[in-house]
Amino acid sequence: MLTLADVKKDCPLQRGLQLDDVGINIVYCDPDLSVSKGLYLPLALHAEENKESLKNALNNGAIATLWRKEHSLPKFLPTHFPVFIVEDPLESIEVVIKNYLHSLALKGTNTVDTKFSFSMTNTHIDDNISYVDSLKDTIINLTNRIESVNSEMIFQKQGGEEQ
Repeated sequence: MLTLADVKKDCPLQRGLQLDDVGINIVYCDPDLSVSKGLYLPLALHAEENKESLKNALNNGAIATLWRKEHSLPKFLPTHFPVFIVEDPLESIEVVIKNYLHSLALKGTNTVDTKFSFSMTNTHIDDNISYVDSLKDTIINLTNRIESVNSEMIFQKQGGEEQ
């Protein structure tokens, strides 16, 4: 299982509680997805959009986030909420995922404890013009890399229900 400690290894600049042993059930970018123990990735280019989406993610089960260094932290964030401050959340999560997949290969495990959801089909993202094609391409490549290791690691929604 991916833990906050794993994320911290690759994203050491952090604020909030350091709950290293806390496991992450899902890494995701749809703030409207109801999750348990989620690491939320705000991917909009504009701070205000990310602040609003983070508020939704918090209400829907996020336990931590990667946050763009150039954006000020939202005032509504609880001081204990773990925030990993990074240059670019997508580039940072790529490193985290690469290292996580490598550790799974070394362990030789097929156990799927952490899922990944990089759905780009929800209204929030499709209607948001600040998401660029290169971001979508990176998301597709990440998804393909994870699926090549174990397709069960990808969280799929179908008709609003988990598959």
